[in-house]
This record gives sequence, C-alpha cells and structure tokens, in this order.
Amino acid sequence: MKFDKNLHRHIEEAIRLQIPCGTRGSIELQVRPWTFQIQIQDSDRLSLMIQHLTLRVHLSSSDEASWDRFLRWVMTWVEHIHYLAEPLAIVEQEPREWKILVRSTPPSPWPGGQMQYHEIWWKGGNEQWMADWSRIGVEVSDARKEIAWIVPRSQMIQCFYDTCLLWAHRERWKRG
Repeated sequence: MKFDKNLHRHIEEAIRLQIPCGTRGSIELQVRPWTFQIQIQDSDRLSLMIQHLTLRVHLSSSDEASWDRFLRWVMTWVEHIHYLAEPLAIVEQEPREWKILVRSTPPSPWPGGQMQYHEIWWKGGNEQWMADWSRIGVEVSDARKEIAWIVPRSQMIQCFYDTCLLWAHRERWKRG
C-alpha cells in the first residue's frame, strides 16, 4: 500500500492537538470513518499511558458485512500491526456472535511472576465493527486485571494510520 502523507499528517496533528502533555481522561479522535476512543492515565511529550483503547468503524451502505469478510479484516489487521513489543495472534473465534479474540503471544513475563499481554476483542455486525483493546496483567496468586501500558506517540500514530489505510484499501482483503 502506498504511503498517504496527508492521512499520516492528519492523525499526527489530531493526536498532538487533542492530547497535549499532561492529558488525562477519555479522548475521542475522529478519522473518518474510524473513531478512536482512548482512556489516558497520563501523557508526556513522547508517550501515552493508556488504560483502554477502542477502535470503531461504521460500515457504509457499500460495505457488505459477512463473517468471512470480518474474519479477513481482523486477520489482515493482525498481520499489519506487527510493531508492538509482542506479536499479535487470533486465539479465539465466535462466528455466531461475530467476535474474535486477539492476544499478544506469548505473554511477557514481568518481575514478581506477573504475566502481561494485550487483549483485543474484535466485535462485528452489519452496522459497525469495533475492537476493545486492553493490557492484562496476571499474577500467580491473583485474578487477571486490566492494567495501563505505555505507548510511544509515534507508535499510536502508526497504529491509527495503518488501521485507516488498511480500511481504505479494503477491496484487497474483501475478495479473499
């Protein structure tokens, strides 16, 4: 896919303007047709501390929704979002409910026996597709819990850009 300098600049500018240093709380970025909702615990000039992230796209009337297309979209997205510290993989599918679970595999070991991983639930349907993205920490003696993670601003820009660009070129993955 060809690099779209205007789209990249638009996302970079939106993040810079809507998430200045010290921003906390819920921020919503619109990059049509995508909406990115970010729960931010803290931010500085170089990075964001994220509690939760939601990616949402509303399907247009020309987008034919089917489980196969939804699955191909998630597979394509997982393949292209390869720059996280841990690779992503589809670990579970629920076709009747239009749900796909993506996790970073293998989980990262942390001091004290804690394991951490990204958990992304893609949910589809006829009108919108969305991803609920969390970072999960599990200690040997505790239940799993959602934890914050630090993301460089440049990586967040790249993730949003890749998501938008993949969607703009969806004719390539719709055909299968």
